[in-house]
Amino acid sequence: MTKESELKLAVKDYLKAMRVFNFPLIQGLASYRGAPDRIAIHKGKAYALEIKAPKGKMSEYQTEFKENWQGAGGIYLEIRDIDDLMVHF
Repeated sequence: MTKESELKLAVKDYLKAMRVFNFPLIQGLASYRGAPDRIAIHKGKAYALEIKAPKGKMSEYQTEFKENWQGAGGIYLEIRDIDDLMVHF
């Protein structure tokens, strides 16, 4: 299992333990380019969670999605370590 896959599983488990409503976004044909790995909704706030390995880089499409999400009032988090998530939930 890759570091990123391990982190994705840790994020899922942590959010479940904290009782945060969340779900993964599966990329495929006709999906939104640059969409994050996971969506979470907590206390009336919508979070887009992009989970990256410590040295992973965001694509141009992911950066565009981030700007659009934040422009619409959402919170966008780049998660490179479980601590990045814990400060928000």
